[in-house]
Amino acid sequence: AWEVTGTQPSAPTIACYETASFNTTTCTWEVTGTQPAAPTTACYETANFNTTTCAWEVTGTQPAEPTLACYETANFNTTTCAWEVSGTQPVQPTIACYETANFNTTTCAWEVSGTQPAQPTTACYETANYNTTTCAWEVTGIQPAEPTLACYESANFNSATCVWEVTGTQPLQPTIACYETASFNTTTCAWEVTGTQPVAPTTACYETAIFNASTCALEVTGTHPVAPARACYETVSFNAATCAWEVSGTQPVAPALACYETASFNNITCIWEVSGTLAIYETRNIECHSVTETYSVSFYCTADLVAVDYGILSSVGHNQWVVTDIPVSNDLLITIEYGDDCTEEFLVDKPQCVCELKVYNLFSPNGDGYNDFFEIKCIENYPNNLLEIYSRHGLLIYRKKGYQNDWDGKSTGRMTFNDNEVTTSSTYYYILDLGDGSKPIVGWLHLSQ
Repeated sequence: AWEVTGTQPSAPTIACYETASFNTTTCTWEVTGTQPAAPTTACYETANFNTTTCAWEVTGTQPAEPTLACYETANFNTTTCAWEVSGTQPVQPTIACYETANFNTTTCAWEVSGTQPAQPTTACYETANYNTTTCAWEVTGIQPAEPTLACYESANFNSATCVWEVTGTQPLQPTIACYETASFNTTTCAWEVTGTQPVAPTTACYETAIFNASTCALEVTGTHPVAPARACYETVSFNAATCAWEVSGTQPVAPALACYETASFNNITCIWEVSGTLAIYETRNIECHSVTETYSVSFYCTADLVAVDYGILSSVGHNQWVVTDIPVSNDLLITIEYGDDCTEEFLVDKPQCVCELKVYNLFSPNGDGYNDFFEIKCIENYPNNLLEIYSRHGLLIYRKKGYQNDWDGKSTGRMTFNDNEVTTSSTYYYILDLGDGSKPIVGWLHLSQ
């Protein structure tokens, strides 16, 4: 027999709204039925399917409407699921600084309260302006500065004219003397007088001083007594004590005189003038003679009586004397007689007879007794000398062996000059051979007529 095995599949678990039927064709359970559609819900609601009751259950409530201001309106927005409040409080009005604005929710309007402060009382020079920033009246303007017053003036401010009024006058200047000055002292508020009468000048004994109010000066009258005549050696001084001239001074004492002198007082130069001259007025030359160990002295003398203590005295021309052969160890004393009881002594110191050759290159052979010969000092110490004189053109003018200071300018030379004729004033060339083996001495000399 046929044995049948197998069991029908278990029915599936189904929802409350489903039905299960076994399909023998397909050999499966077939479930039919659909869940009921969810109900439409508000935004604030929630739908839940109850499998027990097999129905949808809706839960949730609309949010409470908000409290509104008088100027607001509320609408529920299902999209945002919230109440939307619209409307704005009216704009607060512009108020002055002294005002206050309050919103009245009953009348739904702003209420403004407060009044401007009263304007202050101002002086004539002031201006009042209301400052909305500080909310107060500001007063500007200052009283005009009180004027600078003199010490004698008073100042009062006139609020009607709005200016200072000055009263008072300076005290009258006092009467003053010509030497006084009046100045107003603003500290003491009084006139001050300064100045004193000029002090009377110191007057001489012969003067008088009187004050002249017109010229405002002291006038001095009186003249100085005239100084007396006086000698040149006197001094006059005015004695203010005795108010007289006093003469002082004595004539200078006459000078000591030599026996040949005379003194006379010169009132113009105020000195003693001495006249009379010493007979010996020039010692011209002192020459040493080394061979004889003597020296000679030539001098000028105006006296006729002359004596010497050494040597030989000779007259060699008008007022010209020479003393020769004086020992070199002795001084020479020349004594001159002027007349009775009047003699003068003239001492010539002995020379240091180391004779140094010297050519005097200027002489004037004009016969006046001065510088008439071409002189070479100490030539006598060179007895073998040879002197030659040439013109500028080279002509021989003079030549002598053993020259002894005796050329008087006369030519002894060649054809262009005549013997014993005095040569013309000019410059000449000399050659001096001392004859001692030394080099000849050459140079220029000038002859002047």
